[in-house]
Amino acid sequence: MRAMSVIHWGDVPAWAGAIFAASAAGAAIWTLASQRAQLSEQQQFIGEQRKLMAEQSATLALERAERLAVAKARRLEQARHIEAAKTTDRFARMARLFITNRSSAPITDVHVKFGELAPGWVSEGDSGYVDKDRGNERPHPLPTIGPSRTFCFAAYNDVEVPGGLAVAAFTDDSGVRWQLDEHGNLEEMPSDPTAPLPP
Repeated sequence: MRAMSVIHWGDVPAWAGAIFAASAAGAAIWTLASQRAQLSEQQQFIGEQRKLMAEQSATLALERAERLAVAKARRLEQARHIEAAKTTDRFARMARLFITNRSSAPITDVHVKFGELAPGWVSEGDSGYVDKDRGNERPHPLPTIGPSRTFCFAAYNDVEVPGGLAVAAFTDDSGVRWQLDEHGNLEEMPSDPTAPLPP
């Protein structure tokens, strides 16, 4: 019985060191596994956040495109109600461009050209003739064309009917400058009413 009560202390520190080392290794392995799990969760979270941000960016781009389309439609609203119609009279060697404002607001700073030729006179109404007794002759450029009004811009040439594309430039009620040709082609222009019309 005496043999059993004797402890060999030389083996106890080795065992204690081995147990401590194993515990430290186990803790290190558990910490490493925990960090890997956290890293994996963080990478998954970052991936989800990137996907969410991409979806939000796409949604914002669509909303912006819709707002721009609505703003453009609003800008075009009045200009689309302005009409231009060209007639020619070979006998009188004359070309006329009738501008009709079918919108509910006036247009201003109305300039017209027939190619390089400016109108010789401007008259109110759709007859295309100046009647000085009625006082329908107007200056060019025309300051204003009110709603539901028509004006005739006429050019005359001693030799032949004035050629070239008839083009009108005007400013709408919002201050946007437009160019409208005899074929109904409408384009936004620089805001300066004194800017020359393109040939």
